[in-house]
Amino acid sequence: MVPSTYRKNMQYSSLDYLNFPKNEGGTIQLNDGRVMGYKEYQFYHQFTKKPKRQLRPVLLIPGLPGSRFFCHPNVIDSLIPDGDAYNDPSNSVSDPAISSHNRARVTLIVLERPGIGLSTFAKRTMLDFAEDVRELCIEKGITEFDLISYSAGGPFGLAVGKVLGKKDGSVRLRSLAVISSVAPYHTPGCTSRMPLKFKIAWWLTRHSPRILSIFVKLEARNSLRDPASSFRESLMEGPSSDVDICAAMPGIESMFIESALEMYTRGQSNTECYELSLWGKSWGFELNELKGETVVGKDQDGGEMEAKKDASDNKTLRIKVWQGALDIGTTVDMAEYIAQETGAELRVVEGKGHMLYFEIWDDVFEWFVTME
Repeated sequence: MVPSTYRKNMQYSSLDYLNFPKNEGGTIQLNDGRVMGYKEYQFYHQFTKKPKRQLRPVLLIPGLPGSRFFCHPNVIDSLIPDGDAYNDPSNSVSDPAISSHNRARVTLIVLERPGIGLSTFAKRTMLDFAEDVRELCIEKGITEFDLISYSAGGPFGLAVGKVLGKKDGSVRLRSLAVISSVAPYHTPGCTSRMPLKFKIAWWLTRHSPRILSIFVKLEARNSLRDPASSFRESLMEGPSSDVDICAAMPGIESMFIESALEMYTRGQSNTECYELSLWGKSWGFELNELKGETVVGKDQDGGEMEAKKDASDNKTLRIKVWQGALDIGTTVDMAEYIAQETGAELRVVEGKGHMLYFEIWDDVFEWFVTME
């Protein structure tokens, strides 16, 4: 049961259920005729000190259910009105406690994968999606960008790192933040910290995606029937820190509910089923291809040999992995494996769960503006 204090403090009455699905947002037509949906947010971000360099556009790949409406409550609170010019960093701001010298304008583009929101459904691989991202960047004139990938969006973010993290090409990913991400199926001990329910679901992604799809569609139906209760009940499966941050920041619940309604009112639970089935298969690339280092393999006689990966051009792609120590859906073992294989920096936050994303948002942007 959801604690009564949470129910009392989290009355969700502002959402007009009949207002979904929405057409708000942008689209581009891809080369194969499909449509890719996204939403662009312009907002001010307050840094702890003056950024050392200009912030690049930031792309965001959310989890499941996720949509172009999923970003962060701080973004919504700091949106820049259309037509507002930000020229002089010494311009006064409404809050005297905020130093405008440390404030920067951010362009955030939230991406929708195939079959989510405004994007046309297609059975695309993770690497295929990276090519879609390339097309969007070219369309919008983006040559360099930073990327946040969260939860079920993590594998797609890593694929973008594989494809667009190299120095060659007209579009280049420079920094990749991987937060509470799903890891490959063969990750050692990946389910050891999961409750039985999640262990079964993880097993089904590989051995029986069709059975798993039955449960996904039931959850989608429950979410449509009572979105707030459905979200809160799922929240209670995690640590108390997840409940605490949602109680302190009500906009979190709104974002999850809006993304769920955006997907499920469009009948897009099939997209969720398809993506879950990808978790139990080869991703089409190895994580160590993002490391750009000499790796040790086996020659035909079984002896050790050194082989250069073609990802050596990725050596200037920065990757950092954030993980809550108490996350039971995407586990510490997954984060450790991703960091180990990619050579990424790893930060495990004690006492935190899957909602860590909302608590380390500022840390991610501070990391983006540190010098490479």
